[in-house]
Amino acid sequence: MNAPTTVSPVERASLSAEGHVALESEKAPVHIGSVSLIARDADALAGFYQDKIGLDVLRRKSGRVSLGSGGVAYLHLIASPNAKAPRQPAAGLFHTAFLLPSRAALGAWFTAAHDRGAPIEAASDHDVSEAFYLTDPEGNGIEVYADRDRSMWRKTADGYLMTTHRMDVHGVAEAGKDYAARHGASAGRFPAASRIGHVHLSVGEIDAAERFYHAHLGLDITHKRPGGSFFSSGGYHHHIATNTWHSLGACLREEGTTGLAEVELFVRDAALLAKLTESADAGEPHDSLAMEDPWGTRLSFSAG
Repeated sequence: MNAPTTVSPVERASLSAEGHVALESEKAPVHIGSVSLIARDADALAGFYQDKIGLDVLRRKSGRVSLGSGGVAYLHLIASPNAKAPRQPAAGLFHTAFLLPSRAALGAWFTAAHDRGAPIEAASDHDVSEAFYLTDPEGNGIEVYADRDRSMWRKTADGYLMTTHRMDVHGVAEAGKDYAARHGASAGRFPAASRIGHVHLSVGEIDAAERFYHAHLGLDITHKRPGGSFFSSGGYHHHIATNTWHSLGACLREEGTTGLAEVELFVRDAALLAKLTESADAGEPHDSLAMEDPWGTRLSFSAG
């Protein structure tokens, strides 16, 4: 049975001030700051994310284009015209998941994105959230989603219940039909409060992913399914997901390929950042830290 699809009273109360909504993903001690992608044609790819997805281009400098919303950049495209597509099976990005502040915002986004020809491939109800899926012109997966109110997330003995049902697309679209008028928003643009809620990674082996993201980094395992494990901080349903669905047996990532360059995570707790620095054997504590997972996916941790 699908989880309820109505707008909760808590969400309804927030609709008048969505530029200031505190997203559930960002309340956690560790949360996603930004994603950087290697692009053969960064300008063309930026055009896609601006025109089809609804992000704002905020900066262009030295072959790097930064996009986001509300003046905050959280997607960085790094130009590398000679980069090659990775050989399969490859570890790296499964999708970047852009979190909108409400179901109404998601419905308004979907209607506008559909009207302007965004290549929407799927729509799913995951119980904790509702999500649309796309692929950008260079093969990077995209999710655009909205969380249900946290009080509606259901837990089992193994973590959060996160299944995949058919989305009530009509209901989502109806929820957003007067969103732009109510908020003075531009149709189809991401609301100012939108951010990257989670990042889903392709990995070569799930046990190794759990050893790194759970045992080493200290993220909680919040959900498991065949070929996939989900991790979070602070009780969110997931900030990082890993799967082997198209990447089982993948080895260390090749340099000079397109796709994921880095996932930046913000750490609110200075003591936690110091602990991560110690676990990475990085010497004295700093306000930033970088490391790689077992497949060479670069993670950076910054105070914030």
